[in-house]
Parts: sequence; structure tokens; C-alpha cells
Amino acid sequence: MKTIKTNGIYHLSPVGNSHIWYWGTDHTGGDLYEAAELYKARHPFSKNRAVYVRFPEGRLIEPVIAKEGQYLGVPSLYHADIIYTLLVDFPQNEIHILAFNPDEVLDGAAVQTVAILTLSIADDCYNLLLKTAPVMLTRQSSDNYFQILWTETNGLMDIGFQIKEHESFSHAEGEILYFHNWWEKEEPVYEYHEETISRNLKGEILERINGGIFEVHPQQYWILE
Repeated sequence: MKTIKTNGIYHLSPVGNSHIWYWGTDHTGGDLYEAAELYKARHPFSKNRAVYVRFPEGRLIEPVIAKEGQYLGVPSLYHADIIYTLLVDFPQNEIHILAFNPDEVLDGAAVQTVAILTLSIADDCYNLLLKTAPVMLTRQSSDNYFQILWTETNGLMDIGFQIKEHESFSHAEGEILYFHNWWEKEEPVYEYHEETISRNLKGEILERINGGIFEVHPQQYWILE
């Protein structure tokens, strides 16, 4: 067994599908959405920490140190050897999109600020996630309204449309958006199905593909029928 000094962070998850880098946080105020709601309600919460551990040797880095009133989101994107993550500064009403090459950070490289956006572009932080490609800031509301708020190539965006109850965004290939959808039925016998739906930027369905979409490696996808 290997001992890694995380200073109180007891669970790690893969960063995207890198299979190399794992991350963990102490979630002092819950997830990003819960921290935002606490701030709105003027309830105190502590800034959170996020550590990254490299497999297999177990080297640990903590490249982003939040300040009071700031909170780190899920580093949901590993793209071209770069980790992208969100930091929300609630007192300044800002969303920071940060990027770093973790191997270079091990050698002392700095974290880059890709963009600073006003928090008001999102109604709330529910399902506020980074996706690709290009790198984009997306949001899917509790009533299944999907939005693209920003892309690295075009800046602020105003794209939004309604999707199905069990549908969730996977990734983009240019102007084609791919979503995962599932459904089930109980009678006469139980059945469970998954499909992949492609849509254009207006939300119009282009194609339904039988089978669930699975990212087997960063930016490489399989359809599992």
C-alpha cells in the first residue's frame, strides 16, 4: 500500500478519462451549486481544496488555492493533456476558467486563466460544467434546459434549448452536439435502453443512434449497443 498525504481528503476520482490523474476535494460547502446557494442565503461556508494525484507513482499537486469566498468546481475536462476547472468567486460575482498541464505543474509551471466571466450569465451553478470540443462552459437546469454559455473559440454564447428528461450532454464535434438519453419500461417485462442523440445548435434532432455513448479515452468515443 502507498500512503499519500492529502491532509483530510479521503476520496479520489478520475479527471475525465485520463487514467493518469485523479482528483479529490474536501467539499466544505457541498458541491458548487450548494456552495452558491449557501452564499446567496448568507450562510457561512469555507473555501474548498482540490488536490490532484498522478498514477501510478502517487505524486500530489495542489495547483489552485482558493481564497475566502471562492469555491472550486469539478475538474470535469481533460483535453490535450490539459486539465480545465472552474473557480467561482462569489464576492466578485465571477466565474474563472482555469487550465494547467499537471505534469508541468509538477515542475513549477503556473496555472493559466483562460477566461473570467460574470456569474450572472448563469441562473445558478446547477450542473455548471466544462465540456469540449472546443472547450465550452455549459449548464443543464433542473427542468432540463440545456445552455452553452461560453466557448474558447467564440467567447460568450447565448445558445439554449429544451432537452428530454433523461437526456444529458456528452460533447460537441464542431456544431454537432451529442447527448446521452435513456428510458425504461416496466410492463410486460422490464426493459432498459440507451441512445445517443445528435442535435444542431438550435436543438433540432439530427439523428438518433441506438446505444449509449461512452468516452473510452479523452476525445475518443464508443457507442455501446
